[in-house]
Amino acid sequence: IDVEAVDMTLWYFDFDGDGFGGSGAAIEACSPEGDLVDNADDCDDDDATISPVADESCDDVDNDCDGEVDEDPVDPLTFYIDGDGDGHGSDSATTEACDVPDGYASAEDDCNDEDADISPSATEVCDEVDNDCDDTVDEDVLETFYADIDDDGFGSESGASMIACAPDSGYVAIVGDCDDFDGDVFPDADEYC
Repeated sequence: IDVEAVDMTLWYFDFDGDGFGGSGAAIEACSPEGDLVDNADDCDDDDATISPVADESCDDVDNDCDGEVDEDPVDPLTFYIDGDGDGHGSDSATTEACDVPDGYASAEDDCNDEDADISPSATEVCDEVDNDCDDTVDEDVLETFYADIDDDGFGSESGASMIACAPDSGYVAIVGDCDDFDGDVFPDADEYC
């Protein structure tokens, strides 16, 4: 009997049907039958969305079987430069990635990216600056000061007043003076007959 030599090839099972086999199961045969392919390039043969020709996505998975996770994704997020490191960015420079890179923030809501004390999460203080980036200066922190005509440290609510961060000369925060034209008459004065 004349037996002709037959070339045998190693075929890999393609369990997820994506055209790429896994390295875990193979047979040697002359030609493929069923779900067999001639490569073992699939890094997850249970998921047809993962193969060497798949697009990389921001999902913490090596979608394209190249040994790297989330590199050059098709669905990157945009991040904004955070020059002052306060967690709020500016649209003066952006980058795309899956996760927030160092020096960037996920929001472009900083109204002053050069001062970490000014951002949407900052507390408004009385300083004639919009500390909390809400387009309003010194809201809810201004005080009312009252004229102290007799310079005894007390003003009168019925007299002149001003609203500011700090009083002008001749104004005080304490009221209760019943005679603001007499420096000897005020709430802490001694009582005389």
